[in-house]
Amino acid sequence: MPPGVTGGTGEAPAAGGAPRGGAAGTGGQLSGGAVNYSHVFGQFFPYEVHDLYGSTIVPENMGDYEPAQLNNNPPRLVPDLLNEARLNTVGTQGVASFYVHPDDDPLTVLQQLVTDIKSLGYTFVSPDSLLAANG
Repeated sequence: MPPGVTGGTGEAPAAGGAPRGGAAGTGGQLSGGAVNYSHVFGQFFPYEVHDLYGSTIVPENMGDYEPAQLNNNPPRLVPDLLNEARLNTVGTQGVASFYVHPDDDPLTVLQQLVTDIKSLGYTFVSPDSLLAANG
């Protein structure tokens, strides 16, 4: 996390990255040039990685819970996220991380996700303890 970046409370966030909008608010500019949407690409890692700047990236690789269609994307329900977690079990040192918006009945969704993800053999830990364990 760059120096001086804080969460809404004024404290440094426990985890962070590009905004959910993917660097929204940049006016269509990245690296000084216009975005060429015919050449959009990304990288996917189901485990923590270290970027070129030395930052450790803990992925949000299961995606987010979306109970309704949004921005031309279909709903992503609990079974969809559980399938992502199941698929991630084929690798070693995999991470199953996800996002649930506070407006989406988070307690009910989280209870179901946590119970079912634990049944796949995952253990829930904080990002700090994951990073400490993996060095």
